[in-house]
Amino acid sequence: MKLKISTFNQNLIIFLIIVCSFFLYSSRYYPLLSSDDALNILIAHYYDLPKDLYCWGQDRGGTFIPLISQIFIKFFGFSALWSVSLSNYLILIIGYIGFSSLIKSNYYKVLFAIAWFFPFERFDGLLRFPIGVQYSLLGISIFLINKIDFKEFKNSFKNHLIVVTIIVLFICAIWVSDLAIVSILLLLFFKIFFSDLRKKTITVSKQMIFYFIFGIIACFIFIWFAKGTATNKASEYFSLNSFSDLYQVKSILGAAWIKVLLFKQLEWFHGFYFYSLFLLLFAITYYFIKNRELRKIDFNNWIIYFLLEFIAVFFVLLLSSWVFANGMGRWYFVATYISLSVVVFLLLDRIEIFYPDRKLRIASLIIVLLGAASSIYSLKFMHPKSLKPMVNSVSEFEQLGEIGLIAEFWNSYLVSVVDPELIRATPNDKSEHLNLELVEKVFERKNLYVIRDMWMKSFPDTLNQFSYTLLKDGKEFRLGGSYVCKYNRLKLNRILGIDQLNHTDEFIVADNEKKKFIHVPRKIHGLERHIVWGPYTPLSMGNYTINYRIKIKDFAKDDLIAIIDVISNSGETTLATKKIYGTDIKTEDFQWISMNFNTNKRYENVEYRVYHFSNNSDITFDEILLKEN
Repeated sequence: MKLKISTFNQNLIIFLIIVCSFFLYSSRYYPLLSSDDALNILIAHYYDLPKDLYCWGQDRGGTFIPLISQIFIKFFGFSALWSVSLSNYLILIIGYIGFSSLIKSNYYKVLFAIAWFFPFERFDGLLRFPIGVQYSLLGISIFLINKIDFKEFKNSFKNHLIVVTIIVLFICAIWVSDLAIVSILLLLFFKIFFSDLRKKTITVSKQMIFYFIFGIIACFIFIWFAKGTATNKASEYFSLNSFSDLYQVKSILGAAWIKVLLFKQLEWFHGFYFYSLFLLLFAITYYFIKNRELRKIDFNNWIIYFLLEFIAVFFVLLLSSWVFANGMGRWYFVATYISLSVVVFLLLDRIEIFYPDRKLRIASLIIVLLGAASSIYSLKFMHPKSLKPMVNSVSEFEQLGEIGLIAEFWNSYLVSVVDPELIRATPNDKSEHLNLELVEKVFERKNLYVIRDMWMKSFPDTLNQFSYTLLKDGKEFRLGGSYVCKYNRLKLNRILGIDQLNHTDEFIVADNEKKKFIHVPRKIHGLERHIVWGPYTPLSMGNYTINYRIKIKDFAKDDLIAIIDVISNSGETTLATKKIYGTDIKTEDFQWISMNFNTNKRYENVEYRVYHFSNNSDITFDEILLKEN
């Protein structure tokens, strides 16, 4: 008996699946939304090309979703949160359309929709991480490839337009995730250049050669330019595991599988799901062994491609030192889940065409529903034991008004996703803070708050953050599921003595009270030099007065005695400079020589220097006083 689903019912069911998935997994409604997720939202809000082509100075994770979110933000006035949620699901829907176009059975199109929009719990990163976007772009590319008329390619404008679109999609997929290179190269090898492997013939048109070369050049230029904007490059990103690392990889994966297969995981769904899946694969294998008609799959069939792609990507993940360094996270293996899922559904679809079996359909439905339920079960009963959207919890911070907030990474960016202009947040200076401009935006706020969860056991009376001193103001309280306390920022008032600055030890002298000074006599080797420099510390945005305590003797009034300056990044930026002449010296004892300057952003590696013209004077340096006005 053949189970039939009309096209209208199929589309209606798929629409309901997508809507239900959106109200659970989208950024607006996901119960486990994290700061990693929040980065997409904040990047979309502050989006600034070309520096935001990758995630705030990194050289990986192209910001494709924040880019297309600008359509909703700029033209429709949506918030960054809603814009990212809608953009991400728009791409996932397009990806589903691409992959499902390979499936003929309406029934299995519906089951694939469940597997795509309600994936098994271990692979729900499909809906949250870049790999899902990467494969969505690949899916729509496959859909377009099947629309190309290769026999009439040369004379059809439509064909050329499709190929250019595919090239753009390929470039975007690689931009989103470098792992896409594996899938795309295999796809080009498999579908474009080899039209009939069994006959061992190769048909390559001149137009295809042109587009192939053009695509490679265009992709290289764009990715090279995008990665060139990065300031935080991961050196191990493209390196391979050593033999000892591969042994540990094997141990990690082996231990994970043992836990699943022996039901040692807390989620009993895992073991039950995989045993059921193994039985389904066994049943599919049985059908193909038993029925000769099913085995007539030519080498250009998409089943072969996705099976090879699954194997290739799996081994790339095993060999990647980046994946190993990140604990073989399950989100990386979302790629293999997608590939293997497509293989399984294409096999089931082929069986449906020749030997429709009600039992096989029911078994497939049960397994797909079990996978879909696994994530819901985990969220409701394991972690966080609630289906309440995370955004609903952190929105409680809106009642504090316009604030700046500091927290541990996993509690920081997340808090501001509801309204990034109202709530500006940054990880603390010991965490991975990705956007220093946002740090300054935080400290512009009059009201500052600190979250201590996952960072401190209690709130200290004073807290030093990003070269600012914060003073506790009041008692801690509970808000948005976190422990929070208000702090006031104290203006900078810092003394830099000999011990805080770099200097040459041969010029150190001490007085009767053993206080140290830098003393350089006149005509010491006839050299000009910096007598102090450093300390290579950050300096935040603000208005400052800097005072150098110096004693100068044995000079002529017209002589240039010294130059004092404030610089950043080894002199790339000069924040303040002043020449000291003999006419500036009013006493033979110590005196303060001052400069005023301001910074319009945060600077790293700031130095406070004294350059001495040793032929022109005898100089003694004591200390520097830096004060924020």
